[in-house]
Amino acid sequence: MILAQKLLPAMIAKGEGAVINIGSVSGIDRRSQRRSLLRVKVRPDRFHAVLYDEVREHGIIVSVILPGFVDTTVDSAKPAVRPEQNDSSDDVAQAVHYVLSSPSTSCPVEITVRPATIAVSVS
Repeated sequence: MILAQKLLPAMIAKGEGAVINIGSVSGIDRRSQRRSLLRVKVRPDRFHAVLYDEVREHGIIVSVILPGFVDTTVDSAKPAVRPEQNDSSDDVAQAVHYVLSSPSTSCPVEITVRPATIAVSVS
């Protein structure tokens, strides 16, 4: 949010730019058991909605990407979620690319990224 605040004047002057927040699907999942994470993650989701309304007339894209659990080294201390339930960092990067390559006539303001399939092992 602070970075967006610092860069927005230049984007507005140029008449283009993008603010893409990476949130978490847990921020919109009311069943989440991790209430503290919920509070932290829901903030960018609300921020992007307000910002979008304020700057879209200046040609600025505002979007939030909401992945599920992304298996990264940042969370290596936590017990592992089954790999087939993880989103990949490549999937998140692809969502960012999609936002940035969308036509100027549309703005994907929110993208939820979830695994497409869950592998089932047969014994």
